Amino acid sequence: MTSIGLLSGTSLAAVYVGGGIAGDWTDNANWTGSAPTGATVSGLYLKNGTDTPALYTSTQGTTLENFDINIGQAGTTGSLTITGGTLNINNTWGIIIGQQGVGNLIIDGGSLNQLDDNNLRFGNAAGTATVSLLSGSFTTAATAAQVNANATISIVDGTASFGGTFSTIAETAQIDFTSGGTGSLSITGADLAYYEGLFDDGNLSVDGDETGVFADHFSVSGTGTNLTITSIPPLVWDTVSDGASALKGNIQINQGALNLDAGLGLPDDLTIMPLGDSITYGYGGPGGYRLPLYNLLSPIASGCQFVGDSTEGSSDLPVNQKSHAGHSSYTSVDIKNNLNGLDSTRYLLHGEEHRDPHGGFWLTGGNGTGRDPLFPNVVLLLAGTNDVNIFSGGIPEYAVYYTNLVTEITTLRPGTHVFLAKITPRSSFHQKTDDYNAAIQQVYNSFQTAGKNVYLVDLYTGYTGGWVDGVHPNPAGYNWMATQWYNALISNLGVPQKINISQVPTVTIGSGATMTGQGKVNNLVLEGFVSPGSGIGSLTTTGTTITGACLCDLNAESADSLVVEGNLTLTSATLTLNSLETASATVYPVLTYTGTLTRAFTSVTGLPLGYSLVHDSTNKGFIIATDYAP
Repeated sequence: MTSIGLLSGTSLAAVYVGGGIAGDWTDNANWTGSAPTGATVSGLYLKNGTDTPALYTSTQGTTLENFDINIGQAGTTGSLTITGGTLNINNTWGIIIGQQGVGNLIIDGGSLNQLDDNNLRFGNAAGTATVSLLSGSFTTAATAAQVNANATISIVDGTASFGGTFSTIAETAQIDFTSGGTGSLSITGADLAYYEGLFDDGNLSVDGDETGVFADHFSVSGTGTNLTITSIPPLVWDTVSDGASALKGNIQINQGALNLDAGLGLPDDLTIMPLGDSITYGYGGPGGYRLPLYNLLSPIASGCQFVGDSTEGSSDLPVNQKSHAGHSSYTSVDIKNNLNGLDSTRYLLHGEEHRDPHGGFWLTGGNGTGRDPLFPNVVLLLAGTNDVNIFSGGIPEYAVYYTNLVTEITTLRPGTHVFLAKITPRSSFHQKTDDYNAAIQQVYNSFQTAGKNVYLVDLYTGYTGGWVDGVHPNPAGYNWMATQWYNALISNLGVPQKINISQVPTVTIGSGATMTGQGKVNNLVLEGFVSPGSGIGSLTTTGTTITGACLCDLNAESADSLVVEGNLTLTSATLTLNSLETASATVYPVLTYTGTLTRAFTSVTGLPLGYSLVHDSTNKGFIIATDYAP
């Protein structure tokens, strides 16, 4: 085994300052004292996969290729301190700190970067590991790190960035942020399974004032240190066999913030009708744009459902997501005639199942179809590609037919959100396609001005896919289309997603901390500051004690709300209102409870002119109201 270091024996300390021009481990300028030399059985090892001693004489700068780092192995004590420069580790078996020995890694300026996805172990095989990130950075692409029983990761002002999951965090291990520091821990690429396993036994302790085992607790202390939960779907750590929460303890935020912020999603149980021709059907790609769109929507649109008369061309979609109303060869006239009637023209001309109107009456149902009426929340309309092959009247004629189609949809289903898509380009310039898109733009402008629920989606400009026949998109094209549909849905119908951490017994927001976001927690103890909702939204708890401040935004029609499904205690609590728009509603509920109420707000600021805070004892809540008589 090759060893490098300044001393041999059972104790070794090496300080890498990164000052050398060549930047390799044998450059004297990189080290305090002198460069490492070959040594025997010392606490700092660099090995090349064999047990044969050899002096490392790399000339590859600061990147170690095909060598492994072991600090504190087999009964030894080793320490590596990095105070400057950049040390990269690549194509190795891994970085092991404290394997059957005592390993210390100190980064105080400079950076250590593990570039490959290999082992990263702290305190392995009953060893002891201490990682102190005083400043600088430690990044790793390892996706299976282990933090074992006698390991402590202490972060003060540096940045630790882990590329994937921890396969193990032992119950007595600690990840420790020093109070008052500005350090951060970033774990990217982690999925729900990561969170479910992470807190089975271990503890993420973000509190530099704690000593010993910070058991069964998840806390944040340190100005500027935030815990942000952004999991979609809502994060529930509850996979252990006995049914208890895998996150066994409480969340306590002493300073900094707890943010429940999953970004925008779509309303629950959204029904979507993909409506159009063979491109909606998906000619040239299994499921067309519907398959990649479903994959985009499923994480952020709980209960989302595609609807329509047909299931043709949907083999790769889940069994309950195969429905649509895309029919090959259909013009805007054919589509319009089948929403509340039957027109079999294209089916009789060309045959094949993907042209079968299935008895028509796609929206209204009945009339011998055996289908119930459909009331989709959303219609994704892509029509016109066949019009340009059949109709020759140019923009004026296109606009008439398209207007008739949109009129039929908005008349039959005035509450439906109708997304009007410009038709996709062909492989070579096609003037009629441009003309039809100009007609779509005109029709959209007209309906939008009239106050209809219509939205424009551009499936022409910036198209990055290919074609299977010069007209129909290939799979890459359908993927691009799905992204445009998705972006349009989020932009126009997006709502803040809710994060569920109600399995945590108690969430405490200290006097120097804040909590923001939308979702559900269990018992909330608020000594600091809470702002429910993301934009205008709500935060639900099962019991709340407030000794701090509550901030609620309000717009013309609604306000943030704190919903307490249990008892509410207000002790020296204050309420602050922030008007985003001029208030116009008669009543704004800002706090409700189902149990008992103890005391009331001591003060309220930011009331809109002409409004007051009222305790509605009958309905158990606090409301902002005008001329209210309970």
